[in-house]
Formats: sequence, C-alpha cells, structure tokens
Amino acid sequence: FINRLLGRPEPETRVLSLTDVYGADMGVHGDTSSPDAILSNLSTVAACVRIRSELTAGVGLHVFRRGPDGARSRADDLSLYDVLHNVANPNQTAFEFREIMVRDLDTRGNCYATIERDAAGQVIALYRLDPSTVTVEKLANGRLRYKAGGQVFLADEILHVRGPSKDGVLGLSPLAISSGVYGLAMVQSKTAVKVAENAVRASGVLSFDQKLGSLNREMVKAAIKTFSASNQNSGGVLVLDGGPKFDPIELSSADMEFLASRKLANEDCARCFGIPPTVVGIVDRATYSNVEHEGRALV
Repeated sequence: FINRLLGRPEPETRVLSLTDVYGADMGVHGDTSSPDAILSNLSTVAACVRIRSELTAGVGLHVFRRGPDGARSRADDLSLYDVLHNVANPNQTAFEFREIMVRDLDTRGNCYATIERDAAGQVIALYRLDPSTVTVEKLANGRLRYKAGGQVFLADEILHVRGPSKDGVLGLSPLAISSGVYGLAMVQSKTAVKVAENAVRASGVLSFDQKLGSLNREMVKAAIKTFSASNQNSGGVLVLDGGPKFDPIELSSADMEFLASRKLANEDCARCFGIPPTVVGIVDRATYSNVEHEGRALV
C-alpha cells in the first residue's frame, strides 16, 4: 500500500478482464450480476459491508521511516501521513475515504484512487474512482495502464487495492467468490416477497353448523371483506349469525423448512464476510457469553 503511493516499482502481473471477474451473471440460483441488487435485497450482506467498512475505516493509517540501524520511527512530517490519517482530499476526510474504499473492495473486489503529487513528488491527495468505470490494460513493457472516465493513467498515478485474486491484477469480492450462496439467498428473498404480495394462503377457515347457500356464502364473504377493509374496525369484533367457527391455518412443515433455510442462508452470507452472526442480528443461538466473545473477535 505505502510502496505504491511512494512510487516504488510493482512486480509484473497479468490482466484479468472485468467481464471474467464480474460477468453477466455470477450465480446460477439468482440474479447476482449487480452488487447493488444484492445489497438492496439481502440485509445481512448490507450489514456485513457496513460493519467491515466502518470498522476498517476507524483504524488509523500511519507512515513509518526506517533508520540506518533498522529501527522504525513515525514519519509524521510527510504529506502522505496527513492524506492517510487526516484529510484524503478537499472533499473527503481520511475516514470517509477509507470507508468507501473498503466498501468498493467488498462489493467489487477492487478499489481505485488517483494520486495527486506536488512538484517534489510527494502525495498530497487521493481521489476515489468508481470501480465500475475502470478498465485495466497491460502494456508491451509489462506495466499496467488504467482507463477511467475517458482518461488514461499509468500505474504510478493510480492507487489500486485488490481483494483475493486469481492472477494478481484484479481482485474478487466476497460476492463474486461465493456467488452461489448469495444467489440462493436472493431466490429465497424474492420467493418470500412473492408469497407476501400474492397472499397465496388463506389466514383461516370459517365454518358454519348448517350448510350455506351460494347467496348466503357471498354475503358472509362480503361482510368479512368490508369489516377488515375499515381501519376503524381494527381490534373490533365481527358478529355473524349461524354459529360460525373460525380455525386459523398454521404454518405447515414446508413453511417452517423454508423459514429455517432462510436463516441458514443469512448465516452463510455473514460467514463469507467473516462476520459473527450475532453482530449482524442473527441471535437464535446467542448467549451473553458468545455475544461478548464474538464482538471481541470482530474488533
């Protein structure tokens, strides 16, 4: 990280296309082609990304200088220290810059920033680039070239931090590495939404001692619909003739299995980010002891 900012050479690497990294569809179970779609549909993933970015941004970055005897000392006099520790650029504090960079790393697998230097070659500002707009090319001399927003940057003009990589050039995000996990969770989430929207299951069965004719049956249905549609009747009592009996329909074993599978999918999502389940609100098996220890392990 520091070596790249100071302009030191990088090892020769190969280029992995963005299409290979993200693709048109990262999972066979659901539409996981867009990180934003995953974040908006899976609250566990959104919580993991938020927690990781906030906690990582809260850890200060320091620059050290190594003396002739090998001892390290803080190099607070360098402008790079102020950029990493206080203000990254005129529009962002160092905390805000680190937070959005970690978020890009977790959702896109790569985070980029342009490096602004003064006349002496010292870093005086870092400006974040949207990873979705950046492409990477390998030149004939082995150096990397970046294109973003119609501009071309050489490797020493760009800060590029990558996640786990297949070739050392472009990184993979947890969303890409475990796309099947998130695809299955997306399918379950969309299924739950459709069930709620379509109301495919009745809330109960209303039965009478005597057989109702078609006219009386429609009158009962209309009375119940009118009663339930009025907000003023909330919590009231509906009175019907004929000795009706109401039996609520409880969740079936299949419904319970579906709910259990959704809980397991949420745990898998948190596991892929390395976040303890209790930290993201999964408290089914939480105790005072394990909540405390998981919180300490996260920090």
